[in-house]
Amino acid sequence: MRTVGDSFTVQNNLAPELYMNLDLRVSGTLSEPRFGGDVRPTDGRFHILGLHGDFELVPNVNTSPS
Repeated sequence: MRTVGDSFTVQNNLAPELYMNLDLRVSGTLSEPRFGGDVRPTDGRFHILGLHGDFELVPNVNTSPS
């Protein structure tokens, strides 16, 4: 599974609005699935349990070429 164009959006209590690019591989069997690949957050807001406030990801900062 790979996102193309716009990124995948996560919205929950830890990530009120978090965008990410996915490049996932699923293999194995139903009883023993195997997952691999990359999940790269691109921008948005998220919480860290135990810390107050939101943290914000800024697009195109601290990224390395793949």
